[in-house]
Amino acid sequence: GRNMRKQKSYAPGPSQRQLRLGERIKQVLGKALSQGLLDPQSGEAVALTLTEVQISGDLRRARVFFVPFGEQDAERLRSALDALRPQLSRLLAKQLYSKFTPKMSFHADTHFERVQKLEATLRGLTASGGAAEATKR
Repeated sequence: GRNMRKQKSYAPGPSQRQLRLGERIKQVLGKALSQGLLDPQSGEAVALTLTEVQISGDLRRARVFFVPFGEQDAERLRSALDALRPQLSRLLAKQLYSKFTPKMSFHADTHFERVQKLEATLRGLTASGGAAEATKR
């Protein structure tokens, strides 16, 4: 009947709005970082790749995930991003067409690391005679 339109959908995962805002934040931050932002503490370049931005349901918080370039230390980069947060927040405030700028937290993305370890383990298993070997250990 009449109330069918007002029923909420309980689909798992982020809304289109959360996804759009996350992608926009990733673009803006990615552009700023590619222009060579320096770590305020050490003066070194912040060399990383942004992998994902997750936005909270109320759109007020953003979890920004990154992978370090080369041998860069993830903890040092996270600390540098924390120090750059006010500057990055001002940049977002100018470039997001939103009532408020989400409060950012920065996290090293370990997904790729875990995938590489898993692939190495699987290669080791196939090289050593398959899964039957693994169960004997």
